[in-house]
Amino acid sequence: MFWKLKGKSIIFTLCFVFLFSFFNINRSLATDKHVNILSPLSNSVQEEGNILLSVKITEPKNLKIRIFEIQKKQPEKVENHKFDENTNKDLKKEKTVKLSEKDMNQIVEKKYTELDRLVYLKVGEEESFTNKNKLSFYTKKLEDFKVGVYVIDLVTVSSDGKEVDKTRSYMSVVPKKEEKEIFENESKGAPTFFQNLFKTIFGN
Repeated sequence: MFWKLKGKSIIFTLCFVFLFSFFNINRSLATDKHVNILSPLSNSVQEEGNILLSVKITEPKNLKIRIFEIQKKQPEKVENHKFDENTNKDLKKEKTVKLSEKDMNQIVEKKYTELDRLVYLKVGEEESFTNKNKLSFYTKKLEDFKVGVYVIDLVTVSSDGKEVDKTRSYMSVVPKKEEKEIFENESKGAPTFFQNLFKTIFGN
């Protein structure tokens, strides 16, 4: 009887520890509902160049702002066809390549199949921001962003310095359209509109 009770106590204790750990892990990965990234919109497409970062904070808190470009490791053959003496195969080194908007969408939707090959390259220096009011805004001009996929992390820090929450926003930066290209697209749009209008009224 004693051993049965002792066994049940051990099982109960293990379950309690597991549940406690589970909720703590999820808490550490939670999004802070009092931190909202207004710009750039999450999972949005931005043209290369300067980008405005705007954050709304609705309670006193300390934040760390981190920005990374996400790239993918890709094997590359070493020049002069060097071989591994043991396997007699081409030695390969790894380079990183930029991601596309499609890659970003797959990451966000948790459908990306090569997560272990992703590399997070730090962009600029980490910044800190303290909000002492009920409502505050943090703004910064992010300068000279090149084509690629980026992630902005706003990490909430507790009074004892622990990172407790993270608000994350992805963006895909694409080449900037030339003024000539924009004008041509707009010019083509007008004739097409009138052609469709005439077809609707008079038929083919």
